[in-house]
Amino acid sequence: MSRSGPGLLAIGLAGLIIGWTYSAPPLKLNSRGLGEPAVAVGFTLIVLGSDYVQRHTFALAPLIAAGSYALLVTNILYLNQFPDRAADAAAGKRHWVVRLAPHQARWGYVAIGVLAYGWLIGAVLAGLLPAHALLALLAALPSTLAARELLRNAAQPQALAPAIRKTIAAAALHGVLLAGALFSRG
Repeated sequence: MSRSGPGLLAIGLAGLIIGWTYSAPPLKLNSRGLGEPAVAVGFTLIVLGSDYVQRHTFALAPLIAAGSYALLVTNILYLNQFPDRAADAAAGKRHWVVRLAPHQARWGYVAIGVLAYGWLIGAVLAGLLPAHALLALLAALPSTLAARELLRNAAQPQALAPAIRKTIAAAALHGVLLAGALFSRG
């Protein structure tokens, strides 16, 4: 704390709380259909913590940039719940992929992706991120391909491995391109 400041302690504490409440009683957020927002908040905290360590202060741009990235990481979790659906239901985990039929739950992935890319576009249009941050929209290609596979194979989770790989690639590509845009901004 003496090197990074009290802000990092606050971020770490918030991350610990989110991580604990994700699966631990009494809250068990993932079992209550709140796991996705918890993951998005957790990955936003990672971005904020990384920025805080470098600046020793908080800034708005990393918070704004973290939104689209955190949502794409959330889609990794969401998609991974399809192969685990039966086991999660048996264990009492009542996330949205368990609560809904596969043909309904698959639309959650699409909605999270649209929200992620919409967040990025909105942030650029609002002047909160530089225009060249839109380069991160290239990650929409693997996201779209993964969504198509999920829409076809939601009820056949053993066929979703390629979609999972594309979702991971989309989040990683988005993060790298967006970080590059912010870095080049100065």
